[in-house]
Amino acid sequence: PSQIPITPLLALPHCVYSLTNSTAMSSMYSTEPQTRGRVTLTTTHGDVDCELWATECPHACRSFLELATSGYYDGLPFHRIVAGSLVQTGRRPGSDTEAHLLRSHVPPRDEVVSRIRFARRGMLAMARHTRAHASPDEGDNLPYGQFFVTLDSCPWLDGRHVIFGTVGQASPTIFNLLRVGNAEVVEGTDKAVDPAPAVTGVKVLECPFGDILPTLDAPWREKEGADGTKKKKKKRKGKKDANVLSF
Repeated sequence: PSQIPITPLLALPHCVYSLTNSTAMSSMYSTEPQTRGRVTLTTTHGDVDCELWATECPHACRSFLELATSGYYDGLPFHRIVAGSLVQTGRRPGSDTEAHLLRSHVPPRDEVVSRIRFARRGMLAMARHTRAHASPDEGDNLPYGQFFVTLDSCPWLDGRHVIFGTVGQASPTIFNLLRVGNAEVVEGTDKAVDPAPAVTGVKVLECPFGDILPTLDAPWREKEGADGTKKKKKKRKGKKDANVLSF
């Protein structure tokens, strides 16, 4: 009788790897929360669609949405770009702004969810350290405001920062984020060469909180004078910014 051809063993590893890798990715996504809230970051390098996890991280999501609807992030650069790891934005100097954040955006607890990890690119997280990992000069009262998005898995950050969302799993806009991450930086630093990539605005597409309104008297908002022209508050020199991600 004719022999049945036998598939060489050397042809199997790629198939086995593909199945294993696919299963691992499926398992990783299945542990992530249901989306409650959607925004689009408009940047100088294109839109980035984000999904929020407001059930697991209500304080982080509320702070982010309150600041976004009040124009806090408009025009802010990605002041920190760590190639292959993350991009960070949300630093707005000024003592009035610092006082506002401390008054309204210090979370009552750290919303760290053990099953949500920095296991892939596109994870959206607050830059403030959790209290267990804050340095002595940071203390317990670091406010929300600055945030970062990962460009790859960053397991050394697990438990140190609150992950409150992700770039849309099926969205091609992740590639716009990667373009931001490829921006040229000053040699030996993580500071982008001017003009740095920037957030030009945040479009809130779905808000899970029905009571969020713009903060009209926020210190970073332009004020309208009697002649109808826009006037900005004078900036005061702020204290050294402790709310900067470090590792």
